[in-house]
Amino acid sequence: MNKNHTITQVISDKLTDDELAALLPPQVVDIAQFIGYSKALLLVKGMGGVDFAVPRGLTKNRSEREQRLIDAIGVESAKKFMAVFGGERLYVPRCEQLLRELRNRKFCECIDSAVDGGMTQTKAVQKFAYEFGMTERNGYKVLKRHRIGLIVRNFNQSDDRQLSMFDD
Repeated sequence: MNKNHTITQVISDKLTDDELAALLPPQVVDIAQFIGYSKALLLVKGMGGVDFAVPRGLTKNRSEREQRLIDAIGVESAKKFMAVFGGERLYVPRCEQLLRELRNRKFCECIDSAVDGGMTQTKAVQKFAYEFGMTERNGYKVLKRHRIGLIVRNFNQSDDRQLSMFDD
């Protein structure tokens, strides 16, 4: 059972645009400004890892490139995309960092849930590292980075209950 994320799962996870922008390569963020994040992710799903010569517009006898773009993001989004990027050569990244980050988050959620259910952390890491297709050592590294991230986020959040020492 491999629990690696796919672009389809990313779309269904309903991440905010800000969360996606922080995890996506800059060229995908640029594309998303014109066709939206969900369509940009569909473009990645359909054409990720491809160096693509963007058609200048739709023709009556659609070329293979035009059809591939339409199949990935739909006619209206393809028109918007071609209006901005037509004639350019673009590399559509596969967004591996995004997929890896989401896999890691899900891994940590599974570990936390298992530990809350009474399983030892060691057993949980052994179990879920295998299921997520990673080594135990990497599982512990992921878990450590996750814990550090939670501490930093919690530290940076202000607490409305805390009174300032310097208020009048």
